[in-house]
Amino acid sequence: MKVIGLTGQSGAGKGTVASILAKHDIPHIDCDKVYHSLLVSDTDCTKALAKTFGPEILAENGSVDRKKLGAIVFTGEGHEKRLDTLNKITHKYVLDECRKKLRVYADEGKKAAVVDAPTLFESGFDKECDILLAVITPEEIRLNRILKRDGISRDKAKERFAAQLSEEYFRKHADHIIENSSDTDALASEVQKFIREKLS
Repeated sequence: MKVIGLTGQSGAGKGTVASILAKHDIPHIDCDKVYHSLLVSDTDCTKALAKTFGPEILAENGSVDRKKLGAIVFTGEGHEKRLDTLNKITHKYVLDECRKKLRVYADEGKKAAVVDAPTLFESGFDKECDILLAVITPEEIRLNRILKRDGISRDKAKERFAAQLSEEYFRKHADHIIENSSDTDALASEVQKFIREKLS
């Protein structure tokens, strides 16, 4: 089974690409959803985060309060180091879950599976993928999508963009680029081209 690492900047349309691939019987694992599932009460990930960042990040039910965790990690002096620590802890657990799910898909006889990972390169999981697929979208389009989808301010969206890898990085390191600057039909054609070139 081929493992496809799907990545790109916020608002690029990775989820839409994954859903188009799913229509071609190529299942996908959403790393963001895996991460959120690990923040419920009494998981090893939750325990490790509470040990590192303090029990005050936990809600009454024992799950991680993401707002409290975010306030500690993303604000104040030294936040880059705290973010690095957070990523080191969470990537381990998220990737372990991804590997379990990939084994299930392999056992089911799938020809390929997608790991939708915004921090594919930062986590090191790119080394475990057979194909690295990046979705590239002009910044203004991404910005409008993020504002509409997440309900955050323009400044917050720009901050998020600044913390991510550049478009040039993805173009240089991905095996295949999907340009997503038009409509869904055009995107579907790009995905079909990828399937023909890389998975046939």
